[in-house]
Amino acid sequence: MRYCVLLLTLFLHVPIFAQTFTGKIISEKGAPVSNATIMALDKNRHVVAYSIANGEGTYRLVIPNGKDADTIDVNHVGYQRKSFTRSSLKDGITITLKEGCSLLKEVKVKAQRIQSTGDTLTYSVAGFKQAQDRCIADVIAKMLGLEVKADGKIEYQGKTINKFYIEGIDLMGTQYGMANPNISADKVKSVQVLENHQPVKSLRGVSFSDQAALNLVLKDDAKAVWTSSANIGLGYGKDILYDNRLMGMRFDKKRQALMMYKNNDTGKQLGDEVLDLAALLKGRTDAEAGLLSMMSQNAPNLDEDRYTFNHSHLVAGNWLWKTGHDDELRLQVNGLIDQTDMQNRTSSTYLTLADMPVIVEDEDVNNTRSEWKAEANYQYNGSKSFIQNNLKGYLDFNKSKGRMTCDGRNTAMMVKPNKRSLTEDFQLSHTAANNNVYHVESYWSYHYLPGQLLTINK
Repeated sequence: MRYCVLLLTLFLHVPIFAQTFTGKIISEKGAPVSNATIMALDKNRHVVAYSIANGEGTYRLVIPNGKDADTIDVNHVGYQRKSFTRSSLKDGITITLKEGCSLLKEVKVKAQRIQSTGDTLTYSVAGFKQAQDRCIADVIAKMLGLEVKADGKIEYQGKTINKFYIEGIDLMGTQYGMANPNISADKVKSVQVLENHQPVKSLRGVSFSDQAALNLVLKDDAKAVWTSSANIGLGYGKDILYDNRLMGMRFDKKRQALMMYKNNDTGKQLGDEVLDLAALLKGRTDAEAGLLSMMSQNAPNLDEDRYTFNHSHLVAGNWLWKTGHDDELRLQVNGLIDQTDMQNRTSSTYLTLADMPVIVEDEDVNNTRSEWKAEANYQYNGSKSFIQNNLKGYLDFNKSKGRMTCDGRNTAMMVKPNKRSLTEDFQLSHTAANNNVYHVESYWSYHYLPGQLLTINK
């Protein structure tokens, strides 16, 4: 009687073991296949158990009791996947894999669009660029918080940026509107926004700035090499149409250059690319307004290239040399020749009685702009001292010619609002150990306005 009770007790305490299978995975040549994966799958292709072969190709697959395995899959990159039924799996068997290609699922890599580090926001160009975007201005206009104005000016959070850097260097100065539409978006890796940027190193931590700066980070294949491009566009409408561009550029940490020639007669205003978008000193301007100006017409509420007839040529060169660790020399020269024809016709009926006259006015204007600018800028931007001397020269040969007809009477008109100017801007500041700032500046300018005005009734 005691013997039977003992047998019953032993039976009730027998442990329930899982199913364990061991074996080896080899290639057709008999070599062990390490890191191969062997998986047990149920009828719904859900993984019940898996094992990874060691360096000798051996595996140990444990299928928990109560789990129904339907098929066995063996996988390894470079070999064909092998599948067989669960009933074919025996303990101690050797599985042979055939060499072949393994098809991987499609993987999409998406660049992180915006990263933040301290006061620097880094926008990935790949994260914002679309298929139709050609220049970097097209991409910047899509970035959150940034806006590109019609004249090329860039604003961040509603405020104009105070610097436009390329690889941390201020090549363009106040004329960065030329870089925006002409640097290819494919050459730029990211756009950095430097919030609260103080461009004068010696004033950082002393004088707060609420303006941001922009810095273009180029791709490796666009650094320290000369690159050039040519775009030629020709067409025919009423007259021959053209829109052409020749460019050469180089960007590195010691010297940079951007040179360009453009021409078109499609209504594009090339002069906007060489505008001074920011004054070197806040509230100061080099322009002196004379009594005379170019003639103009009332413009319709359309884009300029829809109604403007022009012949424009722009040549520009920008060079910068790092003459030391903290000092640099920048030279900029550009010239614009633009001829624009404008016509305006109006009619006015002053009395509505029969046979009373209608006053008709016609006005034809031809504006020719020939403007030339040069700028030489030396800057030392050290940790304690800042020195900058900027010399600018400007001259033009602008001329407007026109004819106005009123009630059959012609009046010839001509105006030459010519300007000549030479300005020098000098700044020096030093920050002492107690954060006291000593600042000296001088500014002088010479302006010559030899304007002419002529009207003749015929």
